[in-house]
Order: sequence, then structure tokens, then C-alpha cells
Amino acid sequence: MRSWHYNLGLAGILLALVCANPIASAADDEKEVRIAKLKSAFLLNFVKFTTWPDGAFAEDDSPIVITVFGNGKIVPILNKTTKGVKVHGRQIVIQHATPPDPKQIKNKDKLEQAWADTYQLLSNSHVVFCSELPDCPLGGVTAALVDRPILYVGDNVRCIRNGALLSMVQDSGRIVIYANSKASESKGVKISSKLLKLAIIVEEEE
Repeated sequence: MRSWHYNLGLAGILLALVCANPIASAADDEKEVRIAKLKSAFLLNFVKFTTWPDGAFAEDDSPIVITVFGNGKIVPILNKTTKGVKVHGRQIVIQHATPPDPKQIKNKDKLEQAWADTYQLLSNSHVVFCSELPDCPLGGVTAALVDRPILYVGDNVRCIRNGALLSMVQDSGRIVIYANSKASESKGVKISSKLLKLAIIVEEEE
């Protein structure tokens, strides 16, 4: 029998987020902040509904590392959302990374090294949130995450089809959760069935 580490009250909290997160009526700037707050709340609850194998952490008190990959507008709000919060007895640390830009790094060797450093950062994370990257995953990102105990979260359905386990998609003024059909069995990350029941299941492309 699988054992999930979550508080029974979390299901109700997440269900409330899913059912009552209207954002369409706000002004643009306010809407952007509301979206960031909602996504931050979802990410925190995703972590609460997920367990990692013991080998995913170097020490008993090692933090859960969330890396925002792409647009970093959510980072300050995510920092506030997770400040002082412990999940499964662990602090949460937020990192930010962006895909190396070949327009800025014109030297091929330096560009390859920049990507290698990025892959290393991502592979040492416990959660990777691909933020506003329409073609996510890019390049070797999938290879960097494959067989790693990482909760890979996107913000569009394409991410799910390319291997993300969960995705938060804006739809008619709400955020809808999508889940990879293989989310319950892949990469050593265990996602609660209570969370998956709230998601729209999407098949991963072969």
C-alpha cells in the first residue's frame, strides 16, 4: 500500500483553489499579481501532496528546492508564500534559472557550458516550474530531468505532453490543473491520488 504524506485538510484547500479562483475581472496589473499568487499557492500545495524518495535529499533536514525556470515574475510572491513554511519537516528554498540565450552567448563552447550548468541546477531541484516557456521543455531539459525524482510542473498543456507531471493552465479566468497520465508512477515522485482526482488527465506524447 502506498503511503502519502499529506494533511487531510489539504484536499479541501486545494479543491477550494480549483473551484474558486476567478481572475478575469481584475485590471491587467492586478490580474498578473493574482495569477502569481494563485500559482504560488498551487505550487505549495503540489509540494504538500507529493513525496520524494529518501535518496532525493542529502540530509534529513535538507530543504525542498523549487526552481522557477523561465520568467521569474512569480519568484518574489513564491518566496513570500513559502517563507517560514515547512513541508514534510523541510524548509523550502526558491531558485530561478533562465534558458541560456544564444543571442547573448555567441561562443559555442560557452553556450554549451551555460546549458550544462542549467541542466545541473535543474537536476538538483525537487520541483521545476517551467514558467511562460511555450516550447517547454527546451533542448536537453527533458534529458536533465529524466529518471530524476523531480516534480516537473508546467503552465501549458504542451509541457504535459512533453513529460511534465503537472501543469497549471489559465482557462476562462481560472487556473485548471492538468496531470500527465503517467504522473502516479514515474520518476520516483509520488503524487497523492487526491490531487490527481482534481486534474484533467493528458496523455504524454511518445
